Amino acid sequence: MTKIWVTSDNHFNHKNIIRYCNRPFYSVEEMNKVMIDKWNSKVAKTDIVIHLGDFAMRGSNIKYFRERLNGTIILVAGNHDLQLERMKEQGFVIVRDNLIIDNFILSHRPLLKEDIPDGFINIHGHIHDKDSYIGINVSVEKTNYEPIELFNLKKELKQKNRIEERYQLFWVQDDYDVFDSITEKYVKQSVTEEQGNALIKKLVNNNLKYELNSLKHKNI
Repeated sequence: MTKIWVTSDNHFNHKNIIRYCNRPFYSVEEMNKVMIDKWNSKVAKTDIVIHLGDFAMRGSNIKYFRERLNGTIILVAGNHDLQLERMKEQGFVIVRDNLIIDNFILSHRPLLKEDIPDGFINIHGHIHDKDSYIGINVSVEKTNYEPIELFNLKKELKQKNRIEERYQLFWVQDDYDVFDSITEKYVKQSVTEEQGNALIKKLVNNNLKYELNSLKHKNI
């Protein structure tokens, strides 16, 4: 069965990206090898990888990397992808605009909030090790330097949305209360809005990690 994977911003052959983004590699050769090995440990030859841009450093031997990576690669071109014709010759499927799959809008750069229609989620790269304000950042620094399966991402988001519905933030006079709708008890009272949102984020993430680990152990 063909799987669909998504990744972004490998920056193959980009020596300085190790320093810029604090990547855990001693050399560009080590970085290239680790990312190739991790890619192929996940992606089968019959799979599809949607790459959200900045595949390799300008002047890189595109053929070298393409021959060593499994799967059909669909490239949503990023600002560092300056060899598009050469990449096309090596079998990349080039997309020069955003790509829409189900309710996902896949782009290189993160979209502005007003550019994301209701009900849609922006999956993007470009910002490397930084957190996304609106969408989901799948730059390799955020995904353990390997592609992630689109189906699993959808499943994780569905679980996260359900967990988020459990915790609510109520404003009372000058303070906020964090409320658990399942136990019908207050988790924390008299906090600022910023503290309340931070606590909810922590609760959601902790619950999500627990659920995902449980599913993994059950082989679901």
